[in-house]
Amino acid sequence: MSDRPGMAAPVVLDRARPDIRQFAAQAKLPGLVFLALLVLGLLDPRIVSSGNLWNIAIQTSYLALFAMAQTMVLLTRGFDLSLGFTVSLVSVISAMVMTGSGDMPILWGIAAGLGVGLLIGGLNGVLIAGIGINPLVTTLGMANIVMALASTVSGGFPVPGVPEAFTEALAEGRLIGIPVPILFAALCFALLFLVLRFTVFGRGLYLIGANPRAAKAAGVRTGRVVAIDYVVCSLLAAI
Repeated sequence: MSDRPGMAAPVVLDRARPDIRQFAAQAKLPGLVFLALLVLGLLDPRIVSSGNLWNIAIQTSYLALFAMAQTMVLLTRGFDLSLGFTVSLVSVISAMVMTGSGDMPILWGIAAGLGVGLLIGGLNGVLIAGIGINPLVTTLGMANIVMALASTVSGGFPVPGVPEAFTEALAEGRLIGIPVPILFAALCFALLFLVLRFTVFGRGLYLIGANPRAAKAAGVRTGRVVAIDYVVCSLLAAI
């Protein structure tokens, strides 16, 4: 308060001073991971060898896509319990299409897998955003349905005869020296960052998660945004 009546004291904003505590909190987990790698590397240099680090990065890329998918629905206070079983059904359908006859079986197999992901995400979106069923009930029921379909279609056995070119190009292939799975994960991460940061759809997800009523009052088509969100989630799982 100022000494003069009716006069408010000026507010001084120290924008140049960084928030040390916030930075320390955010850097805690990466710092512990780096410290663990350093200690293990000193005990056994093979752990931090380039071959082992590339292998870890490839395995992590699959989990990263899965985490991105779940993050999309978590932003709207939802979640998807069917993601793991979506991966199973997509794998089975893609492999069965690839082992069939016809031109370009690999492309048709990839298209079939992405189509399955879009279908599952669309059904989840309609049930959750359109009808208003709770995400827990919807995705738990969808998980059981998808699991049963995957087991029935495959007969409970692995699908043999997947073209070697598929594995060589996507699982083991490299582009500009970087494994293809890592490039896929990085590309999806970059696209999602741009969508969430600079698009109306992305900002709508944050607004719905913060306050669904306020989002609706602000003109956000909450039902449509949530439905698309679950489609993107399942599509990422299919990828």
